[in-house]
Amino acid sequence: ADMVLLDNEVDETSKIEFVVSQTVRARYMPFKVSDLVPETPLFFDIYHLLPQRQKFLKFALSGDTVSAEKIQKLNQVGELYVARADATQFDEYIKSLNDHSVLGQQRRCRSQFLLLSAKFLDLLVLLSDQGSSNSYGEGQSLTAYLRTLVGDLLSCMGTGLRVSETVNTSVIGQFGSLERSPAIAAYAGVFALHMELDTTDVMLAALMSDLGLLFVPPSVTKSLRDENLSGLKKDLLDEYRRYPLVSLDTVLNRKLMVEERVRKIMLAKHERADGTGFPHQVSSIRIPIEAQLIQLCEQLDRKSLLRLGQARVPFADVKRELFSRLNQDGRFSPAFVSKVMQIPAE
Repeated sequence: ADMVLLDNEVDETSKIEFVVSQTVRARYMPFKVSDLVPETPLFFDIYHLLPQRQKFLKFALSGDTVSAEKIQKLNQVGELYVARADATQFDEYIKSLNDHSVLGQQRRCRSQFLLLSAKFLDLLVLLSDQGSSNSYGEGQSLTAYLRTLVGDLLSCMGTGLRVSETVNTSVIGQFGSLERSPAIAAYAGVFALHMELDTTDVMLAALMSDLGLLFVPPSVTKSLRDENLSGLKKDLLDEYRRYPLVSLDTVLNRKLMVEERVRKIMLAKHERADGTGFPHQVSSIRIPIEAQLIQLCEQLDRKSLLRLGQARVPFADVKRELFSRLNQDGRFSPAFVSKVMQIPAE
């Protein structure tokens, strides 16, 4: 990683941990074997993950073609990988197939989700760098591009395509929750359509709301990975609960193109209807419906993640369970629960 950090950031923030996780382990992004079409020239290199050694092995080169027989054998693997730097080439390959079938639509949605994830991670790395003289302009350009990408992704998915067919639930280069923001945004965008909410606002807020996790101590992000925030000492827990304010400061300080209504959603993502959320413990009347939706989608993504060595949990089962107990713990307002009931079972 080629970047500059301030000396206090080395020990006091998670920037190094994040950048290393994304530069080393998350250089590769998963895609489905079914996204390959036999005898079509590739625009990118393909990698296979060796599960025992956790190493990526180059399987095919850009310009190669893959036979139907090889694709049939690869179906037993399920997933292959493309370098994150080649996300645009992967998207161009999918578009070049010009396939208007249902499978073709699913391929396009998955490639757009992969491209959104790649560009979002590029923005996060940029925000971690104190040395880029062009960071303000680049950050604004990337944010504008993300706005376009969320619109393209939602247009592709619409209301008739199962969102779980688009979002990849594999975890590679796990850092905390930051790298899952595109998945949370995709879920929130589709649900927002059914709830008659502004989909672009919801998706942008879902992408930006966790930026502050770059600035919390490494022990906090480790607790997030271990799902053990309750084990944090009070000072660290207090610092974690301030991170939505840091997310907002990051947007303002870098002059990212995020409207005030989106910033309000970002700030309220962890507020609860019973007033025990953070950072401000506001009443349910002041918590935007959109913020509660992002919180629900974060739970949905966390519970449906595919982790190495664990059995896959069906997405529909996770969704059904979460939706059945929305009223149980005081997290969500009655108005939000009523809106969620507009979302059909998948």
